[in-house]
Amino acid sequence: KFWKKGNVILCLMGVESQSTIDKTMPIRVFSYEGADYRTQVVERDEAAREASQNGNKGLAKAIRAKKFYPVITAVIYYGTKRRWRKNKSLLECLDIPPELDGLIEDRKINVIELAWLSDEKEKTLKSDLRFVVRTLKQLRLTGHADYDSLYELKHFEDGLRVLMALTGHDKLFEEAILKYREGGRKNVVDFVGGIYRKGFDEGEIKGIAEGKAEGIAQGKKEESSIASRAFAKGLELFKKIGASPEDIAEFQTLYPIQNQGNNS
Repeated sequence: KFWKKGNVILCLMGVESQSTIDKTMPIRVFSYEGADYRTQVVERDEAAREASQNGNKGLAKAIRAKKFYPVITAVIYYGTKRRWRKNKSLLECLDIPPELDGLIEDRKINVIELAWLSDEKEKTLKSDLRFVVRTLKQLRLTGHADYDSLYELKHFEDGLRVLMALTGHDKLFEEAILKYREGGRKNVVDFVGGIYRKGFDEGEIKGIAEGKAEGIAQGKKEESSIASRAFAKGLELFKKIGASPEDIAEFQTLYPIQNQGNNS
């Protein structure tokens, strides 16, 4: 994004989004910024050349004397498992012979770790990014998030797609987007919130039911095996979202047949 004052560009702000730590990030960032500075040089030279060809020597001289605007890059880190502690500078990426020690200037990148932002900084955010930050912090601290706050999103589909990318539940949130288009904000909030409170989606329930039907056809032993696998999938999802023992007990009460043959 350009930061402008009237028609004057004061700064170019670049944003790089990362869900994982990239050890080459300093080199990547500085290569992007170098390309932006190179573009400024080319555009300046072309403008000065055009002014000179039109006989305006004074304008050409003024264009060439003008300084360039700075380029700043922010690396937005969405990770929740570990902090971005290493490879924030150019020297960390280089194997420098002792003979060159002190001759290479270091440069550092600006990494913003959303899941570790303080509550004070979170409160200063005015856009949907505040919801994303709160969700990431909840995932980092508790392993699950309160999706009822989806009501706060201004750009609803974009917000859901961010969640889709962060959680990996593509199918779940694609269905949520369809429900939003059909029934609006409340419809999808109830849908997503209900899924995460229960710990399994309609596909899991369907799979359990199919497992039971197939088991009946193939015999009691096969039924128990299939049902157990279906139950295990639901239980695994429970654990991933940090479900309470009460939620798990409710799941076992609602689907007692699926718990046969599974003592975990």
